[in-house]
Amino acid sequence: MFIKKILQLFIILFLSATTFINYSFAQSDELKSLFQSTKSAYKSGELTKALSFAKKAIVISEKEFGLNHKVTGTLISNLGEIQMDLKSFEEAEQTFRESSKIMYEVLEHYDPAIADSISLLALSLNKQSLFKEAMFYHQESLIIMSKAISRDNPTTHGVNENTRKAAMYRARAMFTKAAIEMNNENYESAIGYLKTSVRLFTTSLGRDKSELKETYLMMLEAAHKAKDQKTIDMAKNFIENFM
Repeated sequence: MFIKKILQLFIILFLSATTFINYSFAQSDELKSLFQSTKSAYKSGELTKALSFAKKAIVISEKEFGLNHKVTGTLISNLGEIQMDLKSFEEAEQTFRESSKIMYEVLEHYDPAIADSISLLALSLNKQSLFKEAMFYHQESLIIMSKAISRDNPTTHGVNENTRKAAMYRARAMFTKAAIEMNNENYESAIGYLKTSVRLFTTSLGRDKSELKETYLMMLEAAHKAKDQKTIDMAKNFIENFM
């Protein structure tokens, strides 16, 4: 997801630079270079470097486009994803709140980019075990995606992409519901939510399967609590193959 968003930013940046002739192309080149540096560092697992490049890119973007712009909002969201990988969940939460606020201000209310930022905000809250607040944002992201899909042209590629994203956001919501059930010691109910989450993640995630693995790990824990041997075997089999 992160790398794909970086590539989308190149397109946005090009269109912005050619539309607003008062922007300096030198600044645009600098911003593109920081995009590439962030992407390369992230891809190679150098998260601290990626974090530094991402922060510098945001500063340049604010000078070039202003704070309330989709490029800046997307860069801030990218920063949050790096913070999530660094397990700086409280910082990521504040970062996603900022990016969501920007997206709400500069995009149409039912733009999928808003749902993406809000879903990541929910994910950061989930990582802090703030499950009830996370569910609020999960639901908000799903409402936005439902509206976006209903407005899609059936002949466009965007329909499939938005449907995929909606499935991923619902998978995250099911995972959070399962976490709530685990806290309440309703292990069989948690397993039900986790199985739904697994099914949705399997069809909606890209190459990064970390959320799917995390779901199976929680399923294994719930299955042990519920003494559900069939589910234990299923979860263990996936985790062993994943490793």
